[in-house]
Amino acid sequence: MGDYAHLDSVDAGEIADTANEIGLEIGTVERTPSGDTVFDADVTPNRPDAMNHRGFARDVAAALGVQFEGWRAPAPAASGPPVGEHAAVSVEVPDRCRRFAARMIRGISPAASPALWRRRMDALGLKSIDAAVDATNISLWGLGQPLHAFDADRVAGGRLIVRLAKAGEKLRCLDGVERELHPEDVVVADERRALSLAGVIGGVDSAIVPGRTRNVLLEAAWWDPVSIRRTARRHGLHTDASHRYERGADVEAIPDGLALASALVLESAGGELLAGEVDVYPARFVPRVVRLRLARLAGLTGLSDLSLARAAEILERLGFGVRLAGDALDAAVPSWRPDVAIEEDLVEEVARIHGYSKIPFALPPAEALSPLYLSAGAPAPREIDDRAADEAREAGLFEAMNFPFVGPGADSRPGNLLGKEAYRPEPLRVTNPLDAGRPCLRRLLLPGLLESVSANHRAGRRSIALFEIGRVWDRPAPAGADPTEIESRHFAAALAGEAPEAYPVRPVDLLDAKGIVRRLVLAVSGEEPLFESEVADALAASAALRVSVAGRPAGVLGRIPEGWRGEMALPAAVVVAELDLGALSRARRPVRLAEYSRFPAADVDVTVSCGPGVTWSDVEAAIGAARLAHLEEAVLLKLYVDPARPESRNVTVRLTFRAPDRTLSQEEVNRERDRLMETWQQKFGVKA
Repeated sequence: MGDYAHLDSVDAGEIADTANEIGLEIGTVERTPSGDTVFDADVTPNRPDAMNHRGFARDVAAALGVQFEGWRAPAPAASGPPVGEHAAVSVEVPDRCRRFAARMIRGISPAASPALWRRRMDALGLKSIDAAVDATNISLWGLGQPLHAFDADRVAGGRLIVRLAKAGEKLRCLDGVERELHPEDVVVADERRALSLAGVIGGVDSAIVPGRTRNVLLEAAWWDPVSIRRTARRHGLHTDASHRYERGADVEAIPDGLALASALVLESAGGELLAGEVDVYPARFVPRVVRLRLARLAGLTGLSDLSLARAAEILERLGFGVRLAGDALDAAVPSWRPDVAIEEDLVEEVARIHGYSKIPFALPPAEALSPLYLSAGAPAPREIDDRAADEAREAGLFEAMNFPFVGPGADSRPGNLLGKEAYRPEPLRVTNPLDAGRPCLRRLLLPGLLESVSANHRAGRRSIALFEIGRVWDRPAPAGADPTEIESRHFAAALAGEAPEAYPVRPVDLLDAKGIVRRLVLAVSGEEPLFESEVADALAASAALRVSVAGRPAGVLGRIPEGWRGEMALPAAVVVAELDLGALSRARRPVRLAEYSRFPAADVDVTVSCGPGVTWSDVEAAIGAARLAHLEEAVLLKLYVDPARPESRNVTVRLTFRAPDRTLSQEEVNRERDRLMETWQQKFGVKA
């Protein structure tokens, strides 16, 4: 980096620390036997400008406040005739190749690169080949501009043509593999054949032959990142050149790259540089101008003392053209920064160079918080989602995230499972789907969640407990309607195989799903859910329940029918539930807070015998109607059915009492217990 910035007086450790602070992560710092310092840097994909020594040095110099030279390559002296008399370029795909330039050197001698450059290449892990080939690598690592060197005598007609590959065309690449090209591949060809796979790898037929090549044609270009990425993936190739082109090369660095490589070849191997260069550059680079407001800078960083002048100084050090305009500045984005497009990008640049460590730590203002538990109105959808997800995780479920796109019939079989009054009869079809096999938006979460259950089952999981929260598009609406008019937010859960944390081991059953639904509904709405028998084609007969909250239908739960197991490769036992979170939020009632008692609780267990028609919901309702003093909780401990008398069932309930101001006496607890027994006898005819 010393070629580009005055870093000789800066300690290597300080350079590494500074690079880490500004987002250029340094893994290791090593000293080579020759005395060079090698920094192993991990540069994020959005920073192609820092994937070379000049760009890396620019950022470090800006942060350290030292002089950055920029190092414009000196123009080598040309002594030959105009290059246009011996070489020509034509670009047939200007949308894939924005700029293509070339220079030619004639009459070189077999020679190795200078010792300095060989030493640096060795530190980079590169093998020195000869002056012409090494020059292209030095340009790539030094300036970030990949180059390719052709043996000019092996280019038919001296003309390079940038075009699409022909059907069935083949190219033997420098790695020794002959590849059949795809019609969407861009190649650099001569009048007879393809010479290189553009931006990825060169071909053997036109390559430099050490010791034999006398005339060198150096090429530098700008290639479309998307095209290069697709070509590299198509052929399973990843090269130093494609790595940079895929992320966005600097179109204005091409002359520097050619000048550096030409100077190195002339210095090492002699020869004659032809005058000028071939440069096909129809659409010149025009800098994008982005405005940065001082108020926005302070608002995003919290640095109220960061002045606009300081921001301008930082941006200028990074190569931006800056013009102050009152309480804002206009920054012309340089060609090597394709990642900077909006005001927030400029804020990030200023903040990282100024120092993230200088940003103050502060809690957000309390009024910005939206209290879930204290609001009497309907909370925001995100708060409902977070509360539902917390309850599901605490119940032992793992969150799944499935694509919202489904096949045309993927969710048709369950139909209108939740029984909504307004339900879209057919799924909403996307005009430009990412996957042609999934062109529709889901109306339910369960089909996708069952796919996740199937995948886990096929992977050998014996106990599966999953949930998902997300949008569904289940409501009809006129064309051009706002998205919120056709969307709903749902919660879905699926339990399969062995019941989680159950001992002894048993398969999941309907009560497992019912317990989770009850817990979630109580947490989100504060209302007790009502469970009623339901008949649905998507759920097994006599194993389906409709869920209502505050008199409104809110969802369903049940067991998946046997017919679906073979079709979807599901475990033997699968119970599911799906709820409309919007219905829960509409039913939500205010939460009353009370001081927690510091006095001990008193428990009493009650066992009664009742008939088969009495449900737990009936028992809970009776307990509530009794209005027992200081009752804190009522929990079902055990249900026993006598095999000899199935019409008689024994139910054991634990009652927990606690007073806020004293310890309750046993006499007080027994009195409330007896009062409850009287209520049960009157309502159900039960016997203690």
